[in-house]
Amino acid sequence: MLDQRYKDICFNFLLLPNKINFFWQKFIVSWLFRRPPLMLHLGCGGNYLDGLINIEANIFKKKDIWLDLRNGLPFPNDSVSSIYAHSFCEHLYPGELAALLKECQRVLKPGSGMRIAVPDLAVAAKGYIIDDLSWVSDFPRHFDSLGGKFYNFIFCDGQHKMCFDFTLLEELLTQAGFGKISRKKPRESQIYSNEQIKEKVADPAHLYVECFKKEA
Repeated sequence: MLDQRYKDICFNFLLLPNKINFFWQKFIVSWLFRRPPLMLHLGCGGNYLDGLINIEANIFKKKDIWLDLRNGLPFPNDSVSSIYAHSFCEHLYPGELAALLKECQRVLKPGSGMRIAVPDLAVAAKGYIIDDLSWVSDFPRHFDSLGGKFYNFIFCDGQHKMCFDFTLLEELLTQAGFGKISRKKPRESQIYSNEQIKEKVADPAHLYVECFKKEA
């Protein structure tokens, strides 16, 4: 696996050409070629979802829009029907995430919602205290020790820039202007059917949260 330091160099090198692409998407593509409903999938990675607009900065992943989301969202105000972000927000620094959440709030239609899934710090902390992190995967690095598994889950070998419990995510979403913030279970959603997002039945590793743009 490529070291995260080199990945960061590549993404930062592509930030400027991606900015040019952002303006192309904003002023040409969004106005001429896209029609509602616009359902966005942010940072899709290898999880391409049919029916959603899959956005990804990695040039090697399948996607609908090549976009570094640190540049913002190339959509008009109040034009997006829903937003989905699974295993993405933890890869942003606090300032980057705050700016993106404000962008999400801007582009969503009043009353429309966003669903976020991030690694659950509270679950990992509880597992560390009771000496049971057996559910932590060996990605991206194998550790046998309790501390190593905790590190693997929270920091992901440097890929994760933030970690979340519900209170922190709720605070950040409130600051971005969202309301009706609630914790959800996998496949429990007021926004999507499971046929749309295909979540696992049991997923103890992730915190699922939904929020909504306030009505005008």
